Order: sequence, then C-alpha cells, then structure tokens
Amino acid sequence: MEDILVPITFFAIVPFSIWAVSHYRYKARAKIAETLQGLVAAGQTIDPELIKSLGMPAKRPHADLRAGLIAIAIGLGFAVLGNNIAEPDAGPALLSIGAFPIFIGIALIGFWALISRKTD
Repeated sequence: MEDILVPITFFAIVPFSIWAVSHYRYKARAKIAETLQGLVAAGQTIDPELIKSLGMPAKRPHADLRAGLIAIAIGLGFAVLGNNIAEPDAGPALLSIGAFPIFIGIALIGFWALISRKTD
C-alpha cells in the first residue's frame, strides 16, 4: 500500500500547490476589486496611487521573458534527466515531456519580444 501511496502523494502535491496559490491570489484580488467597487459606488475618484496602495500588483515589464526562460530551463532539465537515465525508454519519454515547457518558453519569449517591449 505504501509503495503506491508515496507516488500518488508526490504527484498530487504539485497540482494542489498550484491550486492553493492561485486560489488565495484570486481571493486577494477579489477583495481589492470589491473595495474599488465600493469606492466607485460612494462616488470617490480612483487614481493610480490608490490602486498601488491597495496592493494591486503591476505587471512587470520583463515577466514574459522571465517565465519563458524558466520554462525553457525546466524543459532542458527534463531533457538532461532523460539523457542521464540508463533506462532505454526513459530518454525519449523525458525528452518528449521536456519539449512542452521548451515550446511554451519559446512562445513566452516571443510574446515578450513582440508585445511587451513595444512602447505606447
């Protein structure tokens, strides 16, 4: 029983962690939006300093580049892991798994190069 419970727990932690972070981030932003709606309903003016003081995060100018480089590094990590495992079927499988974050990283870097760096 333990030999199947450990891998299930290990692989369940990743989606649970992503869900927990996303859920609590959503709740925090919903509270900020609710506060702003209350201010608008009360007739208050909303300026960028007020939004910044409430803790609404600003988009970083190089966020896509950073996420793209991290995704490519994860994909290359899978490729190196697949290359270093002695099992003959593991190499192509891990290389295939690693291709997904590599292509996502390339797309994010493309977004950064084409969209994020343009000035208004």
